[in-house]
Amino acid sequence: MMKRIRFLYIIAFVFLMLNGCSHVSDEKPDDRIEMPASSSDYEGRNYQDVINELEIIGFTNIDVEMLDDLVIGWLTKDGEVEKVSINGSTIFSSGAKYPSDATIIVTYHAFPEKLADGSKEKEESSEDTEDIPEKTVKIPEKKADALDETQEDSEKIKEPESQSVPEQEEVILTVDNNEDFAEVLATKEDSSPLFTEFSEKYRGQQIEFDGHIDYIVNHGNYNTRWDLLLSVGDWVDENTVSPGPIFKFDDVNTFDMGIEDLSLPFYVSVGSNVHIVAKVDEFNEDAGIFLLTPVLVAER
Repeated sequence: MMKRIRFLYIIAFVFLMLNGCSHVSDEKPDDRIEMPASSSDYEGRNYQDVINELEIIGFTNIDVEMLDDLVIGWLTKDGEVEKVSINGSTIFSSGAKYPSDATIIVTYHAFPEKLADGSKEKEESSEDTEDIPEKTVKIPEKKADALDETQEDSEKIKEPESQSVPEQEEVILTVDNNEDFAEVLATKEDSSPLFTEFSEKYRGQQIEFDGHIDYIVNHGNYNTRWDLLLSVGDWVDENTVSPGPIFKFDDVNTFDMGIEDLSLPFYVSVGSNVHIVAKVDEFNEDAGIFLLTPVLVAER
């Protein structure tokens, strides 16, 4: 029974994808380059990563503009993209097409050069101290003795040195270090309250597991964006159902999956066993699909 339900899910998924692609036009392809992401997707990313991504897909006229407006860098990181403009426009959607020589400007945040090495602060502090005349203050002998006693007492009472607490890296959840995740992957139901509870509790956290690709199809009319269905464990055949939920990557490209090439490698195909790192999104109870945001899809 469970095999039949899982099979129906995949059939329904294929039907929706094919139906969405039924209106593809018969227009001849042009030599323009399709944008792998929208303008808002680039905001907040590292500017060097954005430039590398655009160069890989073929753009040749890329320039940068630095905003030296950072002071501390807590809220905005050094090198973080403020905006990307193409031929003067800062608003474009994923899938929009532009000539390879389109003028692209990547604007990013950075620390001012004078503050980077502290030279400006040092100059100001030296200028302030040069104009202050030296003053000699005479202390009466009795007051001097009292001051010495106070200093001796303060030396006896030493405040504990403050210790800096090292930042802890985010722990990636696996079946070995998280019992909740192990229980989710071992569940033999297609839809379980455990899936919803886990997604709400660990939303945004990264998970890591070995799985396989059940199905892959182009997202809408895009040639470089895809939808994937995945399951835990090794692929056997289309009639063999693995435990755990049906996972889905929705509207992703190769860069989203940690793959440097623009085109899909051979191991991203139906029946391939892969190693998966992703962020928890949500479990769609109506569709019986567990949505994930990919971080890495690697061959194994």
